[in-house]
Amino acid sequence: MYGLTIVTPAAAPVTAAELRDRLRINGTAEDGDLTEFLASAVERFEDDTGRPVLTTGYRQDLAQWPAGGLIVLGRGGVTAVTAVKRYLADGSTETLAADQWRADLLTPPARVQLAAVPARVTTAAGIAVSPVGCVEFTAGWANAAAVPKQVLTALKLLAGHWYENREAHTEKKLAELPDGWARVVSRYKLGLSGSWGQ
Repeated sequence: MYGLTIVTPAAAPVTAAELRDRLRINGTAEDGDLTEFLASAVERFEDDTGRPVLTTGYRQDLAQWPAGGLIVLGRGGVTAVTAVKRYLADGSTETLAADQWRADLLTPPARVQLAAVPARVTTAAGIAVSPVGCVEFTAGWANAAAVPKQVLTALKLLAGHWYENREAHTEKKLAELPDGWARVVSRYKLGLSGSWGQ
């Protein structure tokens, strides 16, 4: 099992002004709502695909060291692994040396291979420390210009759909997604589930 924590959040790759132009809205009075819909569309994309849109920093905590020392990272579009750490009995961390692990970012899903599985740490009372360790990494496209056009279009479509149906009172209408959303999501979906042996 693992847990993902966002350490460095990212901004939305589409501005309220861009969405306003697309929806042909005059004036800035509704920019607050448009910004909220865009942020929600980004969240939905990331939930549906397991991949952040813009560069985001993560910490993936591990409940146990995986057998064989192969750690599969729980996000797509990983661009760098910055550290692999082991938790100590006092709650602090110890960074593993660079020669104790290597990252494979070219073959999805991204993963880290440990040279050797670290020894289990216990407290003075003999209780095993959990989580045992963590991997810190970044994932996502570098900037809005690097995000594929179809992803930007899908985000605008979904945010625009929510804007146009903001007064909807039926669950069916609110649950509907614009045409093309599923196709874009399926192209970028990480496609992993379960604990992957972690």
